[in-house]
Amino acid sequence: MKKLILIAVTASTLFACAEQKSTTIEKEVLGYDTTEDGTKTAVYAGDSSSVKILEKILNAHNERDTATIRSLQDPKLFQLLMADGNVAEGTDNHFKVLLPMFATVNPRWDIKFIIASSFKGKNGEVQQWVTAGAVVTLSIDGQDVKVNQYYDALVVDGKLRKVIVAERKLSAGE
Repeated sequence: MKKLILIAVTASTLFACAEQKSTTIEKEVLGYDTTEDGTKTAVYAGDSSSVKILEKILNAHNERDTATIRSLQDPKLFQLLMADGNVAEGTDNHFKVLLPMFATVNPRWDIKFIIASSFKGKNGEVQQWVTAGAVVTLSIDGQDVKVNQYYDALVVDGKLRKVIVAERKLSAGE
């Protein structure tokens, strides 16, 4: 009986001394966003479901799956701010640009990275943003032309509300 008690005490002591892993996740500040008045707001890791939304919509572009593209955009508030300075307000206006692009330059997106982030806006609401980069191959006059595109996308209630696009043509060998 004494041996059994000794084993129990020893086991509980060893268990108590073992490294305990935390079940809470400390959010690390990734950087900051600057408001129009110059206030810096901390940016944290975002909701990973936002990554899946942007990945799904870019893959739907490759598959020419317009139903999926439409289903992932906020039907009333979607904005696409294009690299050339034009803005498409609403999904229908986005399709007025996208469908002719599909037909004329046959774009293909190769996703390189997607990162989700979140921060509190000026009204205290948490905003989910996704930043991504892709190499887009366009067929122009029978030649493949590659551009890097970078996206900042605002995700609200599982839908893309705003996408800002920046673009740079790749030089030969890149």
